[in-house]
Amino acid sequence: MSKVKEAEVVEEPKKLVWKEVRENLVTQREESLKQIDALTKSVLKIEGALEVGDQMHKEELDES
Repeated sequence: MSKVKEAEVVEEPKKLVWKEVRENLVTQREESLKQIDALTKSVLKIEGALEVGDQMHKEELDES
């Protein structure tokens, strides 16, 4: 019996067209801006919570 190795299909690397590259970059930029917006909102909420907490516990802060 002889062992026959299955042939692997090797595809030519796809050349990227500028239009596709540009679309990918635009999509990545939009996703990044959405992430920045979400993180900014989170930071503002945290800062607000800290400020409220500081005001509620002002006496404790003044004592230290």
